Amino acid sequence: GACSGLTQSGDVFSVTVFVNPAPAINTINRTICTGTSFVVTPTTGTDGFVPDGTTYTWGAPVHLTSSVSGGVANAVSSTNIYGGPLTNTSSVPLKVSSPVYAVQGSCGGAPFTLVITVDPKPQVSAMSETVCSGVGFVVSPVDGRNGLVPSNTRYAWNAPTDLNIGNGAPGSNQLTINGTLTNSVNVQRTATYLVTPSYGACSGLTQSGNQFTVTVYVNPTPSITSPINRVICSGSTFEVSPTNVTSGIVPDNTTYSWSAPFVANLTGLLGATNAVSISGTLSHNTPAPILAAYNVVPRGPSNLGSCVGSTFVVNVTVNPIPVVNALSTTVCSGVTFAMTPVTGSVVPAATNMRYDWTYIASSSTSMTG
Repeated sequence: GACSGLTQSGDVFSVTVFVNPAPAINTINRTICTGTSFVVTPTTGTDGFVPDGTTYTWGAPVHLTSSVSGGVANAVSSTNIYGGPLTNTSSVPLKVSSPVYAVQGSCGGAPFTLVITVDPKPQVSAMSETVCSGVGFVVSPVDGRNGLVPSNTRYAWNAPTDLNIGNGAPGSNQLTINGTLTNSVNVQRTATYLVTPSYGACSGLTQSGNQFTVTVYVNPTPSITSPINRVICSGSTFEVSPTNVTSGIVPDNTTYSWSAPFVANLTGLLGATNAVSISGTLSHNTPAPILAAYNVVPRGPSNLGSCVGSTFVVNVTVNPIPVVNALSTTVCSGVTFAMTPVTGSVVPAATNMRYDWTYIASSSTSMTG
């Protein structure tokens, strides 16, 4: 009433207000691997404003599909948010959300949502592939067909071991299982890969999917030493049958294909497809040897993948057969004669020709020599 104003008011006194902080936490997202539990401790900055001493309670988790399960509500104050294990039986990441209530002292913040993404764990069946030596292979597991295979699953493996398999290499963080293997013998060999699949949070030493095998059957590819040389006489037949002992890698029942080479003055040049050997009959009527070079493509047997090897060369040298016309000369009795066929004859040049002969009875019985 009248006790107011600058001089009539009552004595000044103080009022102290203690303002406790109230949590202000944003939606929190975390990712775990199926079959595991989680512990979340919100922090200031990353997750909003989290005063020291904040405690939490939370409601029942919400499962968006029946493929994800696990988790319970908690009405007892806790210094962190925990739950699980959560299980995802599908091949795609699925979410579980829970309403969370944060309290600091007597101050409760606005409820926020904890969203846990549950990554699927790859479960891949054993697989196999058949390739030719030196040809790359790619194995791509497919979800449903080869087990539970999330999209973008990654694979790691150690190098396979086999005495006759070469070029095997380890792999890591690959979208497929792949490689290029060589087989150093003429029979099929086997390379076995032990593969570890991983996806998202389902990775590492303890969280990766179960290991599975990829078996690669490596068929031999013919690899024949080049060139192979043969020498025949004009009009004769040659035949080349490469063997695994002398010519490289030659699987049983390997076949051969080639086109007819073009060589002047040489006849009998023919090509062939899938022949059991390289053969032909070649002729010429010139005085010098002629070389025919066959470019041959080998193909392995059908039961071993019909693997096509690199082209090799068969060189066939066709020597001339001397053709000498009848010769005659006249000498005096007791005088030596010598005849060297040249004109009108097919006489190989610079080959040191040699002659054999028999004596035919002369017109006179008194002839000797």
